[in-house]
Amino acid sequence: MNTPWPPNIELHGSVYMVRPVTLRQRAPVPHSIFIFDEEGSPVLTVRGPWASYPEALEVADGQLRRHVSPPPVNVFGGH
Repeated sequence: MNTPWPPNIELHGSVYMVRPVTLRQRAPVPHSIFIFDEEGSPVLTVRGPWASYPEALEVADGQLRRHVSPPPVNVFGGH
């Protein structure tokens, strides 16, 4: 696949492998994106639709950041 697709996302000192999945052999954009951790374990699946590969990567990067970020701390002690 000759696409401008970076194979990894670096986040919080870890490297996550990004693998696009297309439903057709010469699809212009991926249908889904699978993201794996450094050991190859699945972390997240992100589904389109997207208009381009760069947009798909941007969405996947944002969803991965939300997925692995710790929840905000409640400094006021309430629930």
